[in-house]
Amino acid sequence: MVGRGEFLEHARVFENYYGTALGQVEASLASGQDLILEIDWQGAQQIRQALPSASPSSSCRPRARNSNAGCADAAPTPRT
Repeated sequence: MVGRGEFLEHARVFENYYGTALGQVEASLASGQDLILEIDWQGAQQIRQALPSASPSSSCRPRARNSNAGCADAAPTPRT
């Protein structure tokens, strides 16, 4: 699917592949639906390049008790 350009965004993370299927996004947008995608900052960069008219937003998952996960640990999103 990657080689055929069938992903809006994709990445390989720790030997696992993740992505958002372009066809599903296009079908949803064509039917007038708004979308919320759960992606990382690298995926957001790819989407900004592919869909400049997209309205980006971000949120962070709540920190689990005794966890280091959360927004403070996320990489910053570069502005263009």
